[in-house]
Amino acid sequence: MQVDGNGATAERATFSRSNAEWSAAATIWLARPEDSKNAILTSLLVDGRPIYGDPALPEAAKVFADLRHQPATMRLLLRESLARRAKRNGLKDTFARRKTTFDIKTNAILPVVNLARWAGLSAGSAELPTVERLRAAAGSEILPYELADTLIDAFENLQRLRLRYQLAQHRRGERPSDILHRDHVSSIDQSTITEAVREIAAAQKRLAKFSAFVPADEWLQPDDSNPKGRS
Repeated sequence: MQVDGNGATAERATFSRSNAEWSAAATIWLARPEDSKNAILTSLLVDGRPIYGDPALPEAAKVFADLRHQPATMRLLLRESLARRAKRNGLKDTFARRKTTFDIKTNAILPVVNLARWAGLSAGSAELPTVERLRAAAGSEILPYELADTLIDAFENLQRLRLRYQLAQHRRGERPSDILHRDHVSSIDQSTITEAVREIAAAQKRLAKFSAFVPADEWLQPDDSNPKGRS
């Protein structure tokens, strides 16, 4: 098992706390989201999965349940979640033979993961998987069902493709990674990746524009275009 490259390990005091200490720290992070470190620590906490004992979310994560009632914090956390943009230019450079590799996780998958984390927090959802977070948050003005479905499709397509290429790397005796080499990616898969990245980038642009012009306390209002039968 690899040690986290960013130092997020239980041997450090920052990541080894009692439930009460985690809750107290989370309250501070939520109150001061303008500190980028607090946004990162929030992400680590809400993405945490128990590996022993009670499988439910830790008590500290419940501090974020009322995020929707703190518009300023919600806006800052959205800005942080949009900081990593889907890289369309890097993809074009790779498939146009100006570059030889493309990092599918960093440039395509993580932007959806980050957005889904924010969406789940905003909706007060306890879900951890990216797809379930998007489903839980779908149906609002800022994340209509159609947009959520688009992001889910893009994410699932990219994840399937990523796993397939990692298995191919393993069969070739290589260490599986998220780096796709141009010569190993079929033209069909190139099209799939290109379309997914285009959709993700468009979604990020829409959310950034929406959040800039619409008051945060209106973001989670029900989407008027909500299809019948969906809730």
